[in-house]
Amino acid sequence: MVTDTVVSRRHAAIRFERPQFYLVDHSINGTFISRENGEENHLMRYEMPLEDNGEIRPGAAVPPEAGQ
Repeated sequence: MVTDTVVSRRHAAIRFERPQFYLVDHSINGTFISRENGEENHLMRYEMPLEDNGEIRPGAAVPPEAGQ
């Protein structure tokens, strides 16, 4: 459970469709996906394949000071 004002009850889901996992965003604020290489994607009511390593942040991006 994520307790934050920018996260909804049914914010996002992870779907498995062989051989790939997908993040499916259902929210108003979106979901941010950060990859190890520094690339960040913002999904809003969209889906994206999950690849490699990284972080999923519902509703908020990485603060600029956190990347230092």
